[in-house]
Amino acid sequence: MLLNYKTVFSFLILSLLLCQKLAAQAYIKKSEIIKSYGPKYVSGVRSDGVKYIKYETLLNSEASGSYENIQVFYFKKLSDGTEGCFMWIVINPSSEINNWVSILNSKYVKINELIWKDYKYNMLYSIQLQEPLCMVKVEYDL
Repeated sequence: MLLNYKTVFSFLILSLLLCQKLAAQAYIKKSEIIKSYGPKYVSGVRSDGVKYIKYETLLNSEASGSYENIQVFYFKKLSDGTEGCFMWIVINPSSEINNWVSILNSKYVKINELIWKDYKYNMLYSIQLQEPLCMVKVEYDL
């Protein structure tokens, strides 16, 4: 399903809201992410042994036209034996950077050129531009 540019901002904001839910519930469980995002994902293990799940959604925006939005959630084993998310990365075309900067500027405290902090939940949001991609990383600032 291709989402048009009018829904891209809504999608990005909903993604950030899920991230706030992640922060409010330190290390949200993998099952909760799947419940929120659905069962259509790819799972894997990085070379360092960290497990992840990846969602891909087709979006459309004025800045980028049609593109694939990728969200990757990384997990570690919690004390109760379940897997909890400790980091989340969103990958979009670099042409989406202005949309992300606008959203992050409106919600969080800018602490560096491309880093924002949510002091309420102690989360860091950073943007890395690696042409042709824009990556937004969300992680706990412990």
